[in-house]
Amino acid sequence: MAGLSEHLSRHLQTRPELRPDLIVPAPMHRKRRRQRGFNQAEDIAEQLSLALNVPWSATRIRRLRHARPQRELGREARLHNLRGMFEVCGSVPARIALVDDVVTTGATARMLATALIDAGAEDVQVWALARTPG
Repeated sequence: MAGLSEHLSRHLQTRPELRPDLIVPAPMHRKRRRQRGFNQAEDIAEQLSLALNVPWSATRIRRLRHARPQRELGREARLHNLRGMFEVCGSVPARIALVDDVVTTGATARMLATALIDAGAEDVQVWALARTPG
């Protein structure tokens, strides 16, 4: 593990009150994953899982349809673009850390957190390596 994810891991190790029951990466549609060849949120989630000794799952929540990349859209369009986008698969524990590489408006994180809470999570934290203006 190197770079920003290593710094995040070290920070989280000093904050035991943030320790989740499960780490869940932001899902990427299979078409986009095929194009890119990897899901950076999954890579980060796996690294954090190993460093913190917390389980992770790339299958707990899935993206139902392919959509335009969020970075191409304004705030309102992002929210509209994400409606009905995610599905929680299986049961969820009480405390979940949702991992993504970058948070811009927070629309994706908000929709994912809402889906996880609707499925029974009591606490959803968003762990991201970067926050951009937007």
